[in-house]
Amino acid sequence: MTNQSAIWVYLSASPLLGLALTLICYLLAVNIYKKGHGNPLLNPVALSILMIMGVLSLDTFKS
Repeated sequence: MTNQSAIWVYLSASPLLGLALTLICYLLAVNIYKKGHGNPLLNPVALSILMIMGVLSLDTFKS
């Protein structure tokens, strides 16, 4: 088992993957919001929800 495989098995067995995905999407959304000069259409919470939905809809993590 490679090192990356071991990390993936660990992350998929715990809620850490979901937490990391949520935090990364939120931080990206905050940066987009700041670059958009506080435009209300670029609400960080709404953007992060859309990003998470996009990642989950990829469905690449099915076994």
